[in-house]
Amino acid sequence: MINATDLEGNWTRVNDAATWRDSLLIGKVDAAQFFTDSKTTAADCQKLLDVLYSDALLGKPSGASAVAGFSGGGDGARMLYQVGGYDRGQLDSSLAWLKTLPVKCDQFTVTGKDGSTRTAQVIETSLPKAGDSRQGLRLTLQGPVGGKPATLTLDLAAVRVGTDAIAVTNGGLGSAEADSTQQAVTLGTQRLKDVLAGKTPAEQPPGQQEPT
Repeated sequence: MINATDLEGNWTRVNDAATWRDSLLIGKVDAAQFFTDSKTTAADCQKLLDVLYSDALLGKPSGASAVAGFSGGGDGARMLYQVGGYDRGQLDSSLAWLKTLPVKCDQFTVTGKDGSTRTAQVIETSLPKAGDSRQGLRLTLQGPVGGKPATLTLDLAAVRVGTDAIAVTNGGLGSAEADSTQQAVTLGTQRLKDVLAGKTPAEQPPGQQEPT
């Protein structure tokens, strides 16, 4: 696991990360807005919102798992760091699905329970060359909060190491600090490798890795 001192910025470890839920993620994606494969595309975009709300970016782990939450950073951001063991087929499928989202869900709208409309955008982001495979995304969701316009920005990162993986969600109502996401990926992946090799995790990464 990573610690608050591993991350740039004013991050603090919290104990209530399992209860975090962002109401802007609750809503229905309408298939009518998509030109091709409308039902399938809408289902994929809906699934993204649902897994983020339930903190299950890579699905439910089949083996041991752990979660760490941090608050602070910039603009009151929150970071959720998860590590766990998965079925290899499920893990490969989840990563392959994430890779399709910048094309399928590049822009779409969501209707909230109150009838409000939210505009969403998904883009691909660069991650350090960590693990066996990886995928980075950024979700931007604009809509009303308390009657006022707001923007939810979330950096998402998933890294596979064998049949284990880490998932990082970082952001909030404001900007997401990409540097903190990359630090969590770099340190988290190296420490996971150390543990799997029966070693004591290093306090610092062996060297700064370049984004891919």
